[in-house]
Amino acid sequence: MTQALEKWSLFEREFYRDGSLRDIYVLDATPQDWVEAARFLATAYSLRFSGGWNGATFPSDVLTLFPKTETDLLSLLSIDVCGMHVNCHFFVDDEIEFDVAPEEVISGDRLDAVFGFMKGLATAVGKDAVLTPENMRDIVIFRARPGSDLVEHSPCGGFGEV
Repeated sequence: MTQALEKWSLFEREFYRDGSLRDIYVLDATPQDWVEAARFLATAYSLRFSGGWNGATFPSDVLTLFPKTETDLLSLLSIDVCGMHVNCHFFVDDEIEFDVAPEEVISGDRLDAVFGFMKGLATAVGKDAVLTPENMRDIVIFRARPGSDLVEHSPCGGFGEV
């Protein structure tokens, strides 16, 4: 059995399909964290913007991606991570948030790609990247620390078996 398949058999339940997404966060983000995240994403992945920002690349001032008024359109960044769509909506500038649909994380290779994304992001910004159930930033299922090759796991975000 390959290492990716072994990992997938251990962690598949964390991606059960219940209609919700899984979120990847970097919390307590600063403008410089956004700059470093943008640099990492632009060099490592294929990106596509839509909505409020339709540029081919990040704007020179990343914070212009956030709406200034209630009538401004939200910007959406879709990142191709091993064939999965990892999305960023630019809701607030003090947290970096991405989402991924559990039905796209269907194999050990894709799980490794999610982990690689998290580790790269954590290292780029110098802060932990965590994967949580949708909108539940305090229930950490996986944690990647800056510069570490390991991803820590808390089964079901610390709430026991599914």
